Amino acid sequence: MDIVVINLDKSTDRLEKMKKQFHKLNIPLTRFPAIYGKNLEKHILDNKTTFACKELLCNYGMIGCFLSHMEIIKNFYTKSYYPFICIMEDDIILSEEFPSFLDKLPTIYDQTNFDIVSLFCLGVCSTIKEKVQISNYTMVKPVFPLSATCYVLSRKGAERIQNLLGEKIVYHIDFSIAFSRIFKELDYFLLTNPSLVSLEDGDSTMGTNSKSIAINILKLCNAEKPIWFLNVPVLSFRLKYTISLYLCILIVLLFIAICKKFRIFIFIIVLEIILLLCNTQNQ
Repeated sequence: MDIVVINLDKSTDRLEKMKKQFHKLNIPLTRFPAIYGKNLEKHILDNKTTFACKELLCNYGMIGCFLSHMEIIKNFYTKSYYPFICIMEDDIILSEEFPSFLDKLPTIYDQTNFDIVSLFCLGVCSTIKEKVQISNYTMVKPVFPLSATCYVLSRKGAERIQNLLGEKIVYHIDFSIAFSRIFKELDYFLLTNPSLVSLEDGDSTMGTNSKSIAINILKLCNAEKPIWFLNVPVLSFRLKYTISLYLCILIVLLFIAICKKFRIFIFIIVLEIILLLCNTQNQ
């Protein structure tokens, strides 16, 4: 099967790290040159995005990320003869058990008929249904799974995702898939045990990178999920200027601090906002 790593041309250090991991695990690596949103011509942006995405919701990084994933999925469905494909981004660490899981995929598919198996999840990753146990692998059907960090698609899943997401980008690809998981039939599974994928330290090349004091403290604590949620873009104006969830929270806290006349908190919050605003023009 193909194992595809999405990698920007400028991120040569990340590619080298992935190559070392793949060599150690004795598995083949196929690199996909990530689509750099800022390099897209205007007519492509107009054709590939909705009005809401282009004017209010998306930034260049999100659009490039979405198009990269969809191009790989399309190529797999139309050109590949493999039954499965594994797609991952270039900022992850793979467990030594990863190759064994790939070998087990035919058995897992026979018992679940999956469209997608995600190996890493943010969002609401728990389930209200029973767990699925196949050999030593535990899987669930998560409520609202987020992150397209690393996942496996079947051919059936590739066809369904193309049909569900359509031709126009609305928002993040992981949010779009998660909404499809809720409102339309999509056999989405999450591998919960063993854990085969973790995030490497460092800023994302696809989303919003934060230089704030609080975010950097969370990084020291390896708090992956809080960092990811705080960095989620809520609004993006004209594809360039991004307002993250954390910035929205800070604005609310600043309003409260001003009303209560907490001067020291006003100073700290204003400092954080300045640090964030220095980085609102996304990559």
